[in-house]
Order: sequence, then structure tokens, then C-alpha cells
Amino acid sequence: MVSQTLQRTVDALSVEDRVGLLEYLERTTAFTDTVLTEDQLAMIARRDAEMDADPLLGVSEEEFMSTLRARWT
Repeated sequence: MVSQTLQRTVDALSVEDRVGLLEYLERTTAFTDTVLTEDQLAMIARRDAEMDADPLLGVSEEEFMSTLRARWT
């Protein structure tokens, strides 16, 4: 879980800074020990195929952020 202080700090960042933070986290977080289940792999493949079939299924950044805020606040 993310602390409220950290969440407020990230919320205050510009989009450019958030992207930089995301890139940093991706570089510094080792997922090599993560094992996905067959169900998780199937879900990823299904969602990837759905997006390839119809790229308009995606959501705007605003919708995405709204969903995240609703889920984590």
C-alpha cells in the first residue's frame, strides 16, 4: 500500500515528472522473481489481443487517473 504522504507527493508531480518516476521505478524494480499464473498470463494475452483488434478500446489519461484515484483513495 502507498502511504498518503507519498501519494500526495506523486499527485502533485507534473505528467512529465510522473513519467520519469515510472521509468525510474521500472528500471529499479526487479520483476524477475515474479511468477504469473496461467490465468494471469491468459488474461494478459486476451487483453493484448483486444487492444490489437480495436485500439479505440483504450481509455484517456484522465479516465485512467480517475479510476486509479477512485480505487486507491
